[in-house]
Amino acid sequence: QTRERIIENGDSAIAEVMETYPSADRQRLRQLARQANKEKAAKKAPKSSREIFQVLKELHEGSED
Repeated sequence: QTRERIIENGDSAIAEVMETYPSADRQRLRQLARQANKEKAAKKAPKSSREIFQVLKELHEGSED
């Protein structure tokens, strides 16, 4: 759900992620969100969307340690 919010809402959703995970790379998430929107509009494979998922997964796993 977080990934979809980032793609749909952009900066406001990324700000929420930054509050939860201060070590997250805001610029990278913004770039991936823009790319994911372009891919969605062009009906291409959701490569950036999957990459956002991986970034969020790594942040979550890193916070559990």
